[in-house]
Amino acid sequence: MSSSVRGLKFKISVQEAAEQMAAHRVGAIPFVDAGELKEIFTERNLLNRVVSKGLHPQEMRLRDVMT
Repeated sequence: MSSSVRGLKFKISVQEAAEQMAAHRVGAIPFVDAGELKEIFTERNLLNRVVSKGLHPQEMRLRDVMT
């Protein structure tokens, strides 16, 4: 994964995260703390938790749709 994607914060919008994923050609963004995977945001999260429910990605926060 590109190091520039690692700097994403939980408080950014889903739209911003999706744009970063597209720019870096990745399908998921893991969030690691002290070497341990804490949460992950995936294309599937985007589809199932945002798009399929008719929610607006620019209004949703990443922390609200991660697994």
